[in-house]
Amino acid sequence: GEAVRALARSVDQIKSGLSSELSKATECISEVTKNTAGFSADRLWSEHKAFQSAFEAIQDQLPTLTELLRDQVAAAQEARALAQSLNSEAAAERGRREADLARRLAEAGAALEAERAAAAAAARAATEKEAGDRRTIELMQQQKEKVENKLQENTQIIEQLRQKNVELEMELTTIVNNNSKISDELSQRQHEKEDLLQQAEQLKKDLHQQKEEYAHLKGRVDLLVAGLQPPASCTLEGSDGS
Repeated sequence: GEAVRALARSVDQIKSGLSSELSKATECISEVTKNTAGFSADRLWSEHKAFQSAFEAIQDQLPTLTELLRDQVAAAQEARALAQSLNSEAAAERGRREADLARRLAEAGAALEAERAAAAAAARAATEKEAGDRRTIELMQQQKEKVENKLQENTQIIEQLRQKNVELEMELTTIVNNNSKISDELSQRQHEKEDLLQQAEQLKKDLHQQKEEYAHLKGRVDLLVAGLQPPASCTLEGSDGS
C-alpha cells in the first residue's frame, strides 16, 4: 500500500513537472506568435533553443515514468502469486493436520476398546473362579483400576486433541481470511497501477501531439531565421489553437 502511494506521489510530481515544462513551452510559443515581426535572427534562435530544451526535458521524463509503472505492476503480480501460493500451502497443512488428528483419535479409540475388552474378559474370568481365590480377585481389582486410570488418561488425551483441533481450526481460518484480504488488496492495487499506466500512455500521446506542434512551429521559425517572411495573411498557430 505504501509503495502504491509513493508511486502515486511520484506520478503527481512528474505530472506537475510536465505541466510546468508545457507551460514554459506554451509561453515560448505565445511569445513567438505575438512578437515575431520584431525579432532579430538571434532572438528567434534563442527562443527556438528555449522551446527545444523545454520539449526535450518533457520527453526525457516519459521513459522513466513508464518503466517505473511497469516495474510496480510486475511486483504486484508477483505478490499476488505469492499470496495464492500461501493459501494453497495453508490448505494443504490443514489437511495434513486433520488427517493426523483423525489417525491419533482412531488409534486411541482402538486402544481403549481393546483395554475395555481385556477388562471385561478378566472380570468374567474372575467371577468364574472360586470365591476363595483372593489373590486372583486382588489382581483383577488392580487390573480394573489400571484400566480405569488408563481410560481416564485416554479420555483426557482425546479431549486435549479435540481442543487442539478447535484451536487449529481457528488458526487456519484466520490465516485463510488474512490471505484472502491480502489477495483482495493486491487486486485493488493492481487496478490502481493499471490506471496509472494508462495515464502514462495518455501523457505519451499528449507529448506526441506537442512534438507535432513543435515541428510545425520550428519550420516557421526556420523560415524567419533564414529571412523568409511568410505572407502577411499567414498567422502562427499556438498549442492552444490561438
